[in-house]
Amino acid sequence: MIYFTGWTNTDGRVMSVRTRTFSAPTTIDSVPAARRRARSELAGCGLNIEHPVLGAALVVFSELVTNSVVHAAGHSSHFSVTITVRPGTLVIAVHDRHPHVPGLRPESAGHDDCNGRGLNLVAHLSAEAGGHAETVPDPDGGGKTIRASLPLPAEARSPDGATGL
Repeated sequence: MIYFTGWTNTDGRVMSVRTRTFSAPTTIDSVPAARRRARSELAGCGLNIEHPVLGAALVVFSELVTNSVVHAAGHSSHFSVTITVRPGTLVIAVHDRHPHVPGLRPESAGHDDCNGRGLNLVAHLSAEAGGHAETVPDPDGGGKTIRASLPLPAEARSPDGATGL
């Protein structure tokens, strides 16, 4: 499903905000499929997916989807993704119905542990790019959205991607 809205910049120019949403089952096969879909959606918004910020965004995306698949499958048959591109910002949000709301830093990932670093990586990559990550619980306590906001420099646009962003 694709939603298009608009907003007016302070100089009077109307600039577009593009939001793409989709859902997928919480199965391991969904991780690479969702990443391909996200890559396609970002390119469809006129972004150069080879730009370093978009590379970091795809790693963040993969970590969020993997986290949902690994931890929410028993509680949530699907996860949903929202990708929002607005002037200067890219927001990636993944929602599932698992009631646990994790912090963005691992509580006890030891040096030799195989798991427990994905959300730390999300927080680190977001902050390194000049953005942030947050966990937002559902009002009913039955799920959460983990959202990462990354700055989107003008040079992240494709040369032929006349999106007005």
